[in-house]
Amino acid sequence: DLKKDLESRFGKVNVSVKEARVLIGKLIPAWVEGVNQATELRKGVEALIEDIEAQEGILGGYEWQISVGLVLSESESTQYKAAIDRFVAACQDYISERGYALGIGLKATTSNSLIIESANAISSMASAELDKLGKQLQEVVNKAYEDGLLDIDELEAIQNIRNDMREIVNALSS
Repeated sequence: DLKKDLESRFGKVNVSVKEARVLIGKLIPAWVEGVNQATELRKGVEALIEDIEAQEGILGGYEWQISVGLVLSESESTQYKAAIDRFVAACQDYISERGYALGIGLKATTSNSLIIESANAISSMASAELDKLGKQLQEVVNKAYEDGLLDIDELEAIQNIRNDMREIVNALSS
């Protein structure tokens, strides 16, 4: 039984109703605050997913044009590169904010430091991998545009890196 278990661990504890109220009054608001903060942060994280999807839509339109043999104008190429930059930034922001929100939520709901440290480590590894892929993507895009044209092979390399980045985002969004 719970009472006997607690007594065996802590001895007999007598707490007045007033003392219990004070203790609960300190614990519950902090927990609720943490949960509320994590919930608000989650809304911001969801907005970042929408931004990633918007950039993917923009990129998809340009990439379709390239895939059917059309050449992007200078203006379209500039917009394409800007969408790549925004995609990379949105992915990195997502991982950062998702990790922060998860940390806040875990701190509010568990005192198990191993769980919290593991979640932080996963977020850090994902962030490092996204940084690496983001730099790689920028290099591929810059090299692809050295001749002023983006060809099918270069497009495939760009899409592969973007897909890798999206897989990381998807893995942490579930």
